Amino acid sequence: MSSLNVGAGETRANLVFAPASPGGVARLFNPAGSVHLVVDLVAVLRPPDDPYASAGRIYPVTPARLLDTRTGAALPVRPGDLSRRVDASAVGATYGVDSWGAFVNLTATEATDPTYLVIDPDYWGRAGQGALSPISTLNLGPRQTVPNLGLAWRSGLVLNGAGSVHAIVDLQALVAR
Repeated sequence: MSSLNVGAGETRANLVFAPASPGGVARLFNPAGSVHLVVDLVAVLRPPDDPYASAGRIYPVTPARLLDTRTGAALPVRPGDLSRRVDASAVGATYGVDSWGAFVNLTATEATDPTYLVIDPDYWGRAGQGALSPISTLNLGPRQTVPNLGLAWRSGLVLNGAGSVHAIVDLQALVAR
């Protein structure tokens, strides 16, 4: 079973639930050719028999669109655009879930340049440094439409690395605090 498939010259991000050994080790395998891998740990979920298992529990919700820059008078997301905040806390309140995170389907389309998108909760903490998080939620090239499931904080900014791109964010599930 594959977790990610790429062709020659492609850069792609993907969220994977990977079980680790008791020592915390997960194995990566590439069946053909050579490839560079970047692995970012975004969360550790607790097993159901853990006494603290309510923290980190995943609550599926009715999908809700949090952002669509293609509609109304919205404009594409450009680098340095700090106006595209997504916030799932109101949805969490509807379900009675005090959440720290959310699983979202992020879709990017109509990019003018090769770029990446990230839902970044801590941009304000690095704003004086002018640093965009290097951890991408998805990567795409011009004229591509690329979706990817991502684990994001319940509130964050949708930030773009280059050019302009439209972003669509759909909430899929909440992660309890």
